[in-house]
Amino acid sequence: MVELTLSEKRAISVLAFLMFRMRRNQSAERYYRALAKFCNTGSREYRQAMAGLAAVSIDSGAAEQAQRALREAMSAGALSSQDSALHLMKAQALMMQGRREEADAALEEYHFLSGTRKER
Repeated sequence: MVELTLSEKRAISVLAFLMFRMRRNQSAERYYRALAKFCNTGSREYRQAMAGLAAVSIDSGAAEQAQRALREAMSAGALSSQDSALHLMKAQALMMQGRREEADAALEEYHFLSGTRKER
């Protein structure tokens, strides 16, 4: 298998993000999938590629596909506070599926990890 340099991986990541921002979701999905194939499963780059794929899926209304990508992203090593957005996207995907209680729990986890939890 061909190995990409860090610069090449970053370039693909930037292209994927630009396609997503331009609402060219099919192109963004292809770039994120390609990037994931060139990354080690437990790496930060892999987590970011899967998170990008989840974002594209949410934007496209594909909640189940987003959930699969988020499971992959969240299982790629220990999560840090920088990964709190994964829980926010999980809440969005769950809400799209009508799974409100699970979405609320994911949102609570997001607030906890991001430090934005409100005092009650």
